[in-house]
Formats: sequence, C-alpha cells, structure tokens
Amino acid sequence: MYWQLPEKLSSSMTISVSNEGNSSSTAVSGTSRTPGLLDAVTVAQPTGSSAEAVAAAALRDIANSDRQRITREVENRWIPQLSSKKEGLVAEGITWSSSEILREHLELRQRFPQARLMWSGEWSTFSYPDWWVTAVAIPHTNGQDANNWCSANRFDADHCFAKIVSTTLPIPGSTLGRK
Repeated sequence: MYWQLPEKLSSSMTISVSNEGNSSSTAVSGTSRTPGLLDAVTVAQPTGSSAEAVAAAALRDIANSDRQRITREVENRWIPQLSSKKEGLVAEGITWSSSEILREHLELRQRFPQARLMWSGEWSTFSYPDWWVTAVAIPHTNGQDANNWCSANRFDADHCFAKIVSTTLPIPGSTLGRK
C-alpha cells in the first residue's frame, strides 16, 4: 500500500509482484543495491479500485489513526494548522482531489513528523464538517506561541495559523489568524 505511514509498516511485510507485458519499464526491479529489497521503477494502478478510492481510504485510515493521539496530547490546546482541503476545492492552481490532499498531507508529515490529519466534522471547533485538516501536534499554551511556530518554520499567514482542536469547545475563539 503506497500510502502507508512508516510507523504502521512491519519488518515482516510481504510484497507480491507481477510483470505485465514486455515493456522495458516494469513496476518493480529486482536489482536493488540492498539484499532483500526491490526498487520501484514506475507507479502502478491499485488492483480492484481507482487511485482516488485508495487515496480516500488512506485519508480516512490516517485520520482514524491520528485521532487518538490528537485527543490524548493536544485536544483543547493551541496547535499550528498547516492545511485544510476538500475534494473539488480550487486553490494554489490545483483542483484538490483525494490523491492531491493525501500527497500534500504526506509531504507535510515527512517534513514535520508530528503532523497529524483530521476530518473536520469530528471536531467541534471547525466551521465546516467536510474538510481534511493537517495540523502539527505540538501543543502551545496560547495562540501566539502556535503562530510563532508558524513564523519560525517560514509559513505565510495563509498556510499556517493557531487553532484549538476540541470535541467540546465552540467555534468562536478557537482560531487565531496571522497578519
């Protein structure tokens, strides 16, 4: 599963490989520099479903996995929110799809290992219930400190701001924008 988070992988993973056709470009190469590993050469379509369906399932799985940590470590605290996207949104020259949202989230997560994914409808402090939200699970005592994290990591005001994530608090007062 190409979207699987590194911490969810086990050392005893089994991969099935099939060679389709006689093209010079195959899905997997057996000439890895490391014994026991194969190098992926091209991207293959998922078997039995579309790439969009797999990406949508991946987003749901990641948000489900991240919810427990968010609840335990940062609920009702200020955190930096890095992104909020939904399917069909046109922004930054992209029409956002599940695949694009997943790509962006994984890039942010690779850059910031404490990045977590949320479905806005599961939290009381978001105005709209159908957005994928990426935030960094580093709690701050106030919104200004969370915004200082955004500035220190060179995000502009449109791409990072302070947010309280909660299942009980109201929307008013849960966001502190930046100038």
